[in-house]
Amino acid sequence: MKPKKVYKYVSLSDYLKIQRFFHIIKTGEVWFSKFHALNDPMEGIFYTSKKKKERDLIANEKNNYLLGCFGEDPNIHPLWAYYAEGYSGACLEIKVNESLIRFQNDDCLIKPIEYKADEKIFLEKDPKIEDIPKLLLRKTERWEKEKEIRILVKKQGNYGLKGTNVRVGSVTKVILGTHISDEAVDYIQCKTKELNEPRIEWSIENGTSTEPQKKFASLEAVLKEIAEYKVWRKGFSFLVK
Repeated sequence: MKPKKVYKYVSLSDYLKIQRFFHIIKTGEVWFSKFHALNDPMEGIFYTSKKKKERDLIANEKNNYLLGCFGEDPNIHPLWAYYAEGYSGACLEIKVNESLIRFQNDDCLIKPIEYKADEKIFLEKDPKIEDIPKLLLRKTERWEKEKEIRILVKKQGNYGLKGTNVRVGSVTKVILGTHISDEAVDYIQCKTKELNEPRIEWSIENGTSTEPQKKFASLEAVLKEIAEYKVWRKGFSFLVK
């Protein structure tokens, strides 16, 4: 089944990252990278006995793809810990454009990552040009907890050495981590009018509960809840006998 919603985990640790957060909400555009700019050193790796000319053809074809990385749901704790920097960032729910879902081919794919044991990847030798999407849609099992959904887009023409923004869809929900900094809260408060759109649902995540994330009617209500949570957390302690 093709995913209709994907989840982008983002940091809010500095002004530039907060600006990117607003950019995604306003435009639905997300940064897509070339495979070599991602954080997995085994990304897109392949083993071959072919000559250099054939190896270079495959390597060049891999560089024609841009990769967008997302979670399959908003409760993936490793993504909150790493990409949203210890619950101080946010998770954006994005409703994927129908055109991306409906017209999938080797130039545009939306699929969950296939996680494989190292030895199985080592056995995948001598790929062909048409195998490139498969190379970019599988990772070793050590990444399995990330539950990644990946969007592959084959681009023609000029774009950045590391990647570019691609419109994925519309943001329908924003989940703020309860460890968000006071500076980020202050900046977001300045944009309250811009962000209070009827299409956006607001929620928070503190990483401690198995219950569904609480829904809020407005950004102001979310920020109030976060402020109360921070006061509670400062006074929270365990009594050890």
